[in-house]
Amino acid sequence: MTKQVSSDQQPTRAQANVSESLFSVNHVSINKLKMDLIDRTGKALGVDQADYASRKDFVDAMQKALGKLKMEGGDDAVRGLEKELGLDKLGVSIQDVIDSAKDPEANDKLTKALEKQANINHGLDEVASQRFLIQFDEAGTYGPTTV
Repeated sequence: MTKQVSSDQQPTRAQANVSESLFSVNHVSINKLKMDLIDRTGKALGVDQADYASRKDFVDAMQKALGKLKMEGGDDAVRGLEKELGLDKLGVSIQDVIDSAKDPEANDKLTKALEKQANINHGLDEVASQRFLIQFDEAGTYGPTTV
């Protein structure tokens, strides 16, 4: 016997949370963030992924560009670029991003840093949303909901 779903039944809180995490416009794809950061890092180094036939060629070009930056500007130039890209806030280096570009599917240092950041941001979003859960009572005044 199959269980029918009706529109007059409200979803449970757990069902709502699952639905929100899967279909919300606020859902963060770690893989997309990672690929965007790899692309931005490459461009900051003067390397555009579209100019290379393979991932290996792109990663090799990024590595060469980082070596050139180190030779010409030293560690200060590298740290400045890391700060400009926001890598310092993630606790990763340009080299970590290049290493991650070699195998984007790996659960490496960059992936873990992005996951940690996403969890922190998600936690802040939940705290902020809890502040604004209000409803009107019978007297017409409003107060916190009881979820």
